[in-house]
Amino acid sequence: MSLMMRPKQALYTLIDALAPYAQEIDEIIAAGVTDGFILRNDKEYANIYLLQAGYVNIRREPDGLVVATAFAPDVIGLAHYPGVEAHFYFELGPHCTLLSVARTKAVAQVNRHDLHREMMQVISFKMAFLYERDRAIQQSNANDIVLSMLKRFALIPREFRDTITVSRFIEQRTTLSRSSIQRVLSRLRQESVITLQEGFLVDTVLPSTRKYSISE
Repeated sequence: MSLMMRPKQALYTLIDALAPYAQEIDEIIAAGVTDGFILRNDKEYANIYLLQAGYVNIRREPDGLVVATAFAPDVIGLAHYPGVEAHFYFELGPHCTLLSVARTKAVAQVNRHDLHREMMQVISFKMAFLYERDRAIQQSNANDIVLSMLKRFALIPREFRDTITVSRFIEQRTTLSRSSIQRVLSRLRQESVITLQEGFLVDTVLPSTRKYSISE
């Protein structure tokens, strides 16, 4: 898996411009908690969402496969067009702050502040991420898929890594069976490629020869 850098400056610029027009989501307020909360975008309005804290799993309809996990700060929904059926939904993590912006207001601010470049930087990054993800999970054997997922897992924020076991992370994002995942992880442990503690990743030395220290 190649290393892609998030366009953080573009994200901050967009969030700063859109935040004054954002509002809290009534359904989330009513629920009282965000962990596990399911949110579906209205295809007629296709709102844009500002993720200011926490993370959001973007799951595929209808099987619930995790296509991506968005971490704050992020802008979600830029590529969703009104009237088009959405083939995904959002699952919020704990202590998540997610605000909604009407697409008409968001577009008006992008035009007003000439933020088309920043918007395209974010959209291009997300498209590249999805292309890379598809390449990773459509490889010919379970070993290559698990290794690709391990590389991705090692690069995400530690506060998220500490909440999920490696096997669960891979199971949610691929079509591999649990037994296939466990078999590959067991072999990698025996070869000292990964170190697990109660299923959680402590350290890994990946075949690319780059070492990712998970315990720091």
